[in-house]
Amino acid sequence: MSGRQTVAKTDPKKRNEWFLTLPSLIWLSVLFLLPTLTIFAIAFKPPDQFGGFATGWTLNTIKDLAQPNYPIIIWRTIYLSFLTTVACILLATPAGYCIARLKGKSRQIFLLLVIIPFWTSFLVRIFAWKMLLHPDGMIKKILVFLHIIRPET
Repeated sequence: MSGRQTVAKTDPKKRNEWFLTLPSLIWLSVLFLLPTLTIFAIAFKPPDQFGGFATGWTLNTIKDLAQPNYPIIIWRTIYLSFLTTVACILLATPAGYCIARLKGKSRQIFLLLVIIPFWTSFLVRIFAWKMLLHPDGMIKKILVFLHIIRPET
């Protein structure tokens, strides 16, 4: 080898994959990993008299899991989670395979039929917020009743 070192160039395809993966990674970190770590940390905090968390750290909350009721609840939770996962796999795998094998317009229609139930919960939330935040909505009526804001004339 000569005294020259070759600089390894990054593959643009790999870089694009990272850019496409980054939003999902951030989303999972913020909405899954951080709450999980928070709950894990809270498990080691002692309770205070008002139902909150006192200062300091303890293992008592972990030891309390040995009470007679908790193993039954934990086992039932794990069992139901397992059954739900198996049911989802057994239903979703053939459905996804069939949708993937469809051609053109029929694939789009079946995919739409799978996605629509997720839209309904979103739409219900949108309309609920709209009713609450409307100029004549519940929040404004409560604020007027409490004399925090004046009614518009």
